[in-house]
Amino acid sequence: MTELGTGPKPTIRLTMPAHLAHTSLVRACLRDSIAFATEEAESRFLLAATEVVVNAIEASIDQCIDAAEVVTTIEGSPPDHVVICDSAGWCSPPVPKEGHLGAGLTIAEALVPLELETGPDGTVVRLGIEPEWL
Repeated sequence: MTELGTGPKPTIRLTMPAHLAHTSLVRACLRDSIAFATEEAESRFLLAATEVVVNAIEASIDQCIDAAEVVTTIEGSPPDHVVICDSAGWCSPPVPKEGHLGAGLTIAEALVPLELETGPDGTVVRLGIEPEWL
């Protein structure tokens, strides 16, 4: 007999070229895949995710990385986090550019729990989803 909930958790993975025109794809994927309890929770999370994705894209553009990609992964149902990875090397320290460009991680961190892993091959950002948001 198989028990419900004991199988593998579903995974959704969206891989896209690092171009600003594709940012809306991530938002649509998250909106369609995660059932937030309130509009406020959804807006808060989507803004944080968008800021992280834009940061990843800008880092790839700034470093002139051809064929750079941004990968967004949602694991579980309901998920407790979303992972956004890029293939750009880490630029430390992250200093906002003129006009507030580059402040995406700071904004995201103010909105959701955030974990950051950096390395020469890219950056991994884990955006937490609070249980009460679902």
